[in-house]
Amino acid sequence: MILLTTKRADLRHLGSAIAIVAPGYEPPIGPEVVPLGAVLDDPAAFLEGGRTLVAVGLSQIMTPSNRVKLGQVFLRPRVGLRRIVIDRHLFVAEPWRMWWPFRCAGKDQPWGLTDSFLAESRWKAAIELQTPDPFGWEPLQDEMRGVVHVEDAFAFGHVEVRTVPVGGNVHDAYAAEKEAAFSSEKTTAGILGRLSRFAQRACPERCVPTASQLFKQPPSTIVATDLAVDRFLVGQLVDRMTLTNWIASAS
Repeated sequence: MILLTTKRADLRHLGSAIAIVAPGYEPPIGPEVVPLGAVLDDPAAFLEGGRTLVAVGLSQIMTPSNRVKLGQVFLRPRVGLRRIVIDRHLFVAEPWRMWWPFRCAGKDQPWGLTDSFLAESRWKAAIELQTPDPFGWEPLQDEMRGVVHVEDAFAFGHVEVRTVPVGGNVHDAYAAEKEAAFSSEKTTAGILGRLSRFAQRACPERCVPTASQLFKQPPSTIVATDLAVDRFLVGQLVDRMTLTNWIASAS
C-alpha cells in the first residue's frame, strides 16, 4: 500500500512493525522507529520474521546515487515481509522515480519494468524524443488502482509564469550558442545546462528553478526568457506540477 498524506499516520493496528522515517517527516503512531543505518548493517535482523516495514518519506530517502545500496531494504523481496509507503509525494523532481514506491509497496514490475534504471532510461528517452511520457497521468492511473490511497497529498499552489522577451541580437547569439552546445556537449543535460546559463546571462532577472528546487521550495513566480530552452524547461516544470496536482486530487 502507498498512502499519500501530509498528516501523521496511525498504524497501531499493524502489530509487529518498524518504520524508517525521512528527515522532516513525523513518525507514524505505533511502529518502532529504526535508523536506516541500523537496518543496513543487519537487514535480516529487522526485515525477517513476518514484520511490516513502513517507509515514511521514501521520495526523500531513495535517490539515483543510493538506489543500489538501499534496494536491499526497500525493494528486494523478502519472505513474510510487508512494506507500506507513506509520503507527501509520489515523486519528486522526475516522474520516473515513482517506480520506487510502487516496487517498495509490492508491485512486481511497475510499468512492466524490472528495475529503476530501465524506468529512468525510458523516461529520458521519451523526453528527448518528445514522445508521450510513460509516467504520465493516463498510464499512472492504472498503476495507482488498488495500490495508492490519497488522503491529503502535497499539491502545488498557483505559480505565475512570466516571460521576458529578449532582443533579436540575443536570439542570434543563442542560435550560435546552441550550435556550439550540440557540437561539444555529450549529453542532453549538458546541452540544456549550457543553454540555460546563456539565458541567465542574457536576462539576469530570469528565475527558472531546477526540478529539484521546484519541489523543495515551490516558487510563486517563474520568470523565463522567450528563448527555446526556457520554453522547454518551463514546460517540463508545468507538466510536473500538473501531474503532482492530478495525483493529489485522485480519489
